[in-house]
Amino acid sequence: MDAETKFREMDWAGIVRKSLVQRIFKDRPLYHQIEDFVSAIGWGEPLIVGLLSMNAVILVLILLTRKHFTFRAVLFFVIAGLVSSSKYINAWCRTHWEAIATQNYFDEDGVFCVMFFAGPLLCWGFWLVICMVWSSGELLIEVKRRELKDALKKRRTKNEANSSAADGAADTGRHGEEKQTQMAAGEGGVQQQEGGVRERKKGEGAAE
Repeated sequence: MDAETKFREMDWAGIVRKSLVQRIFKDRPLYHQIEDFVSAIGWGEPLIVGLLSMNAVILVLILLTRKHFTFRAVLFFVIAGLVSSSKYINAWCRTHWEAIATQNYFDEDGVFCVMFFAGPLLCWGFWLVICMVWSSGELLIEVKRRELKDALKKRRTKNEANSSAADGAADTGRHGEEKQTQMAAGEGGVQQQEGGVRERKKGEGAAE
């Protein structure tokens, strides 16, 4: 059995470790290492399909919940909890790998767990943080806009009220002046009538 056949019959963790060593010392081309890596994974296994499906579902949830800040916050904390527990998940899967996979993908360093579980979750969590910060900024801008609109509306209402009060005072003053003018005119007419009466009486007295 040649070295190439032995390399391909190694388990997944052994291939990763050997690929890293060979990459460092540049004993094998990169495309050969990628080919060995891809061929060592059983892409039809329920474990692999489940992990890929989980990441796809998280991606869809992130895209569909753009306006649901609370849901995204809950999803972020769930992702953070899973990432922080990845060490213990990898240890449990390393002990019980026969129940969930056809070969032991779970090495002590947790390379598989990082590449297929914790790594993508970290990416989704980082994306959620960016989206939530962006949403918070948009919400703050919207609140400030509403505050400015309310302030302008109150100022406009106050100005209209002041203008109405000024118009009312002007109307009241105008009515007062008209009333005074009418009263003065009335008094003048009475005085003229009294003067006329006195002149008639004088005329009558002179005639007698």
